[in-house]
Amino acid sequence: MLLDFDPLVTGMPSQPFRLSWAGPDGKRVRHTPDFFVRRADGTALVVDVRPDERIGPGDAVKFAVTAAACRSVGWDFARVGSPDAVLMANVRWLAGYRHPRVHRPDVAACTGTRPAPWSSSRKPCTREPAA
Repeated sequence: MLLDFDPLVTGMPSQPFRLSWAGPDGKRVRHTPDFFVRRADGTALVVDVRPDERIGPGDAVKFAVTAAACRSVGWDFARVGSPDAVLMANVRWLAGYRHPRVHRPDVAACTGTRPAPWSSSRKPCTREPAA
């Protein structure tokens, strides 16, 4: 969800592909990364999400193989853990305003990115709110 707010991210499918390889014992090992992130500059990032305390030895190997596979094709790789709880609470709250049902062109016309809303130089809105 944090990447939804990154202006450099242009696309982000979940579980984009599956890697498969033979483990040391000859058995098939598979891993599906969590996200594939396409950036505005054309670069790519593969993301696995797993808290540190939930990474076992087998998982560490899967993440290492995924990182090596990404490097081989010129992609970045990141394994991320649990984000700060307060940050996530704020992001979840903000994410609620992405939905079309909360889009208010009349309100948006009265706001802008500059000057900041707390600035005394801001011009008052003269439009009536929508009913």
